[in-house]
Amino acid sequence: MRVRAFWTEDTDPDGVALARAESAGAVDAFGERFGRYPYGELDIVLSPDFAVFGSMEYPGFVLLWTDRDGSGAAHEIAHQWWYGIVGDDEYADPWLDEAFATYAQDLFHGESGQGCWSQVYWPRPDAAITDSMGYWAEPPGPAGWTSVVYRAGSCALHDLERELGTPVMERMLRTYAADHWYGVSTDADFLRAARTAAGRDLTAFWAAHRIEAGPAGSRR
Repeated sequence: MRVRAFWTEDTDPDGVALARAESAGAVDAFGERFGRYPYGELDIVLSPDFAVFGSMEYPGFVLLWTDRDGSGAAHEIAHQWWYGIVGDDEYADPWLDEAFATYAQDLFHGESGQGCWSQVYWPRPDAAITDSMGYWAEPPGPAGWTSVVYRAGSCALHDLERELGTPVMERMLRTYAADHWYGVSTDADFLRAARTAAGRDLTAFWAAHRIEAGPAGSRR
């Protein structure tokens, strides 16, 4: 497949080179790990001007804030799978795409997530990884939600990999992606897939990692 890059004249050449290499590598790596990228092309647009909003992903098309040190290409391209191909309700279950994309990004960069809980800030005593955007919209507002949804969520997935073992985790995610290819997944779907892969009850694991499976429209 083709990965095409476009960039503004003020984009640092070193950043362009890094982002292009990472983009092509990420498509290959994630395709092997989660299932082959299904479209014939991926277009990435690079600019330092995107700093005003960061980066943004759409199926087959990614905007990347880019400086001389590169960009967040791996994370945004991971979204081609986690929400783009394996869909979810991004309002009700933001962790199903942001935590999964962060976990995939870590894997791409060779990071195991060991000791990652020390990086997590819990802004509220009752905060959970599976909280909806409705929960984060309540006073005092969204402060700290990225620490929970992105970092704590990806950390929980790294811990799940250690709980199941890497070969089982890899098979489970490929099967989970295939089962929801071009569909919509839910918290309950993922927990069920992990339970099936583990062959045992994981209730204690979910509770320890503040992962809850509740109906859409609940308090969270």
